[in-house]
Amino acid sequence: MTVNSFLNPDWGLGVRDTMSQSLRRLENLTDRHQELDGKMDAEKMRYIFDLPLYNEDGTFKENGGVTKPTNQDVDLTNYQVVTDLKEMNFSIKLPALGENWVTVDLNEMFNK
Repeated sequence: MTVNSFLNPDWGLGVRDTMSQSLRRLENLTDRHQELDGKMDAEKMRYIFDLPLYNEDGTFKENGGVTKPTNQDVDLTNYQVVTDLKEMNFSIKLPALGENWVTVDLNEMFNK
């Protein structure tokens, strides 16, 4: 899981939130992941990524996710990636373009 914040103390920047709510997004992602602890798979991870951060009125969604709409504050969610090493594929989504998940089979590349 990653966010748009420098969380590693080695950077010397200190943990602080960004205008894009990176720490809230990380907290939402972590909370949703913990709710599915022991049951996580690629499908459930895509579900978590599909949960919006905000309600339609711009308030934070209770039990929200990480995805930001295109018309909200300083930035938006550009892309999301979920990797499934067991099935050897990854899924990518471009929420800013209204795209659905596209899954790429990696077996052809790595099983030759």
